[in-house]
Amino acid sequence: MLLTRDDIEPDPESPYSPTPLTVAAESGYDAVVRLLLGQHDVNPDAKDDRGQTPLWYAARKGHESVRHLLEQNGVDPNGTDDR
Repeated sequence: MLLTRDDIEPDPESPYSPTPLTVAAESGYDAVVRLLLGQHDVNPDAKDDRGQTPLWYAARKGHESVRHLLEQNGVDPNGTDDR
């Protein structure tokens, strides 16, 4: 429901706060990751203040299904942010 609102930013840019995609990837929330990846304004390669991406967090926590979802959606496995 929140993603349908115009006043909600699904990919806020703050180097000190994780993006919703990063939190979902780290937590292993497949359905939330899928929803966020469906948004045109969510950068799946966004890096946090330590230079880590949602893919890095998913891999670190062993969330293989989330890692696979991210890779299926064109996430750069090398962690470069070219978008």
